Amino acid sequence: MFTINNLDNENYSQFQYLVKSRYSFVATGLITILRLFLLKQTAKISKKKVLFITSTEQNALKYQNDLLRAFDVKAEILPFQNISMYETISPNGYEYGEQIRILREKPEIVIAPVKVMLEKFPDEEFFVKNSIKIKVGEDIDTKKIGETLVQFGYKRSTMVSDIGEFSIRGDIIDVYSLDKKPVRIELWGDEVVDLRYFDNETQKSIEKVKEVEILPVHKFILTDENRKTFNLSLELSEQLQEEGYFEGIDVYQSYFNSKLVTVLDYLKDYVVIIDETAEVYSKFESFDDGYKDQIAENLKLGLHYELREKNHVVFEEFIQKLAGFVKIGFNNFLDDEMDEIVEFNTLPLKNFEANLDDISQFIKNNSNYDIVIATDYKERVKEILKEREVFKIIEFTDSITSHGGILEDFKTIIFTDRELFNKRSKEVTASRKSYYKEKPEYIENINDIKEGEYVVHSIHGVGIYRGLSQQEIDGQLKDYLTIEYAAKDRLHIPAEQINLLVRYRGSGSIKPKLSRMGGKDWENTKARVKKEVEQVAYDLLRLYARRKMQQGIAFLPDTNWQVEM
Repeated sequence: MFTINNLDNENYSQFQYLVKSRYSFVATGLITILRLFLLKQTAKISKKKVLFITSTEQNALKYQNDLLRAFDVKAEILPFQNISMYETISPNGYEYGEQIRILREKPEIVIAPVKVMLEKFPDEEFFVKNSIKIKVGEDIDTKKIGETLVQFGYKRSTMVSDIGEFSIRGDIIDVYSLDKKPVRIELWGDEVVDLRYFDNETQKSIEKVKEVEILPVHKFILTDENRKTFNLSLELSEQLQEEGYFEGIDVYQSYFNSKLVTVLDYLKDYVVIIDETAEVYSKFESFDDGYKDQIAENLKLGLHYELREKNHVVFEEFIQKLAGFVKIGFNNFLDDEMDEIVEFNTLPLKNFEANLDDISQFIKNNSNYDIVIATDYKERVKEILKEREVFKIIEFTDSITSHGGILEDFKTIIFTDRELFNKRSKEVTASRKSYYKEKPEYIENINDIKEGEYVVHSIHGVGIYRGLSQQEIDGQLKDYLTIEYAAKDRLHIPAEQINLLVRYRGSGSIKPKLSRMGGKDWENTKARVKKEVEQVAYDLLRLYARRKMQQGIAFLPDTNWQVEM
C-alpha cells in the first residue's frame, strides 16, 4: 500500500469540486494507477458508493487486484454469465449466486465488466417474498420445507453435490442454495438445533451459523397461474407439466417474471464511473446486436419460441437509465457527451531494462518528486540503491499489475517491476466455478472431433458425429454439426453451439448404445450413473476416514534455504 501526496494542485482541486457538487464530467490524461487513485478518492469525497464499469473482465480483475495492493481498497467484481441468455441450457448457478449476493449486499465499490450490464435480474421484492429463513432454536415443518424447495426450483437428491439440490434424511436437511457452500440443518424433533455449512465434496462441516436464507434457484417461481398462461406449444406445456423447471426453461423467464430489472436498478444510489466511455458503449452495442441476431436465428431454427420480452437490456434502455446517475468518464479519448473536463498531466516511464546505474541516476535527477517503488524484490532494490548512494526516502510496496508512470500534478513517480526489470506480471484470472470440471473430453472447436466419433449431447445423449454440413435457411448458408442417434434419427445443431457436446469416453473398445432422440433413456442413464457415483463417493469417504485414523509421519518445517529456494 502507498500514498499519493501533494494533493494541493489545480487539477485535483477541480476534480474534488466537481465530485462534491455531483456534476457529471470527464477526467482525462490518466494512467492506470491514477484511475485507481481517483476511483478511491471519488468514494471518499462523495461519501457515496461507486460502480466502475469496464470494457472487459480482464481489466476489471487488474483494477480489483491493484486497488487492494496499492491502496488497500477492497472492490467486488460483479460477474457475468458466460452462457448466453438465449441458450436453451441452464445458466451457471455459482455465478448467479455471486451476482445476487453482490447486488443485494451493495458493496462500497463494485467493478462491473460491461457484459453483465446487459443481464436482467429479479427485483429486490422478489427475494423478500420468496425466501426461506431458518434460525437455530426455531421449529420448522420438514414436509413444508421440502415442498417449498421444490417450488423454488430445487431437485431432491440422496446426497447434495451441486447448487439447486436438497436432501432430507431423517433429522438432517441438506440444501445447496445460492451460497458458495451447502448448508446442513440438524433437527431435534421439529426444532433446529444446529446449522452449519459443509464441503460438498468431502461432506465435512466448515462453519457453524445461527441462521441461513435459502433463495430460489431461478429468476422466477413457477405458480399455477403462470403455468396456465405458458401455452406456446403443446410440447412445452407437457414438459412444464411433467418436469416443472425443465432444461432450458430460463430462456422463457419473461413469461414467469414480469418484474425483471437491471444492475442500475439495484445500484441506483451509486456514482457511476466509466472506464473509456466510447469503448464501453461500443462493447455494449456489440453485445446487444449479437443477442438480437441470436434471437432471430433461434426463431428461424426453431430452437425456442417467441419471447414475451427480450432477456437482455438493450442499448437504448441502458443509456436512458444511465441518464439518472452522476457519471464520471475516465476517458483518454474524448467525446462530446460531457462539457466539464479535468485534464491531468501524466507521463509514461521508460523501461530501464535492469540498468541499475540509469535507475539510480534517474531518481537522483528527480529529487523533488516523491518516489514509490512497487516491486517483488524490495530488499534487493534497497541494496542496489544504497550501493549507488541513493539516500532519498522512497516508499516501497508490493508489486502491481499496472504500469508505473509520472504523476506531474502530484509530483510523484511510481516504478513497477515492468519499468525496473522489464518483468511482465502474471495475468489476473477469475476463479470461476463450473458445474462440470474442465476435462479433455470437452470440445471447444470443430477441430477437436472427427467424423464417426461418439459424442454426448447434454440433452439428447450419446450419438455419432457425422460431420459438418452447410444448409440454407431463409436464404442464408450456415454451418451445422450433424449427430446421428438410434433409429438413424439425425440432429443438426448450429456450429456455434458446439459447447453442448462432449467427447464420449467409455471403457475399452466397446461401442456405446446410441440414445433415442426424444426418449427417456438418456435421463434414466444419467439418474442411474448419479446413484453409482454417490456410492463411489460414500466408499471413498469411508476409505479416507480409515486413513485419517492411521499413524502418520511428521516432517520437520522447511529451513531458510528451502524457503529461499
